[in-house]
Amino acid sequence: MNPTNLVRFILLILLLYPIASMALPFEFGGKVGLESFNSQELDENGQQSEEETGVRYVFSAFLHSKPDPEHLKPFIYGGEIKLYTATTDYTNNNPANASSDFESTWSGVSIDGEIGLRLGSMPFAWEFVARPGFDSWIRTLDDDFNIATRNVQTEEEQYLVATMGLGTGPAWRSGHWYGRLIGGIKYSSAQVDIAADKSAYAEDIEFDIDGKTTGFVIISNTIQISDRFLMKIDGYYDTYHFKRSNTKTVNNDTQPPITSDVTIPERKQRSYGIHAGVSLDF
Repeated sequence: MNPTNLVRFILLILLLYPIASMALPFEFGGKVGLESFNSQELDENGQQSEEETGVRYVFSAFLHSKPDPEHLKPFIYGGEIKLYTATTDYTNNNPANASSDFESTWSGVSIDGEIGLRLGSMPFAWEFVARPGFDSWIRTLDDDFNIATRNVQTEEEQYLVATMGLGTGPAWRSGHWYGRLIGGIKYSSAQVDIAADKSAYAEDIEFDIDGKTTGFVIISNTIQISDRFLMKIDGYYDTYHFKRSNTKTVNNDTQPPITSDVTIPERKQRSYGIHAGVSLDF
């Protein structure tokens, strides 16, 4: 499926979640957190050519089914929107950059949905879920970095990513503590946009990129403080892996114009973090 159409389909599903959930028992709240982040670009031989590492700050709002509802117990549903930002350490294998320290900045928003079934009743049950999602980020390189030393001569690029995940795992209750652990796989596809005014090229460029199947793990902890007030502490591990794109020939922003072959390198990303917050159930 074309990534643009997949994005539209997933966004439609996610927009319907809050409407459906309002008629069902749910909890609503927000969280803040930190995550360790690593992103690598690989050359045509599969060798690392660039790496970015650092800590991202994450802010989220969520609407989920209750951890142990009185009604509609078999059904799991909900969605979460996250905003994240970071300044990361950037390294490039080009010898011209070996003795310099550079940074990159990341800012993005992701929307994750969840729908599934719970088999069994508390204090122990087993869950099966589908997790559609959408992720969009902008990555900007250090102003002091000479983009002419990169294969893709741009200081900024935007990724639009559509994902579909499948997961399973246990859910349990011990007193006022509710826990769940979901592990699974997901498939992602991306659209990468490079703007002419942020690059060495005379035109905007758009790439559709296939992804590879990757894994994820989510552990959720909910503590019932009062009848309607809950505290949340969640952890997760998440990964992306995008294939090398096809090559496009474009005009450079030079006089007289010359052409360049542009290819988005293979990219691997992983992150793991912890979030904490509060919610109210309805």
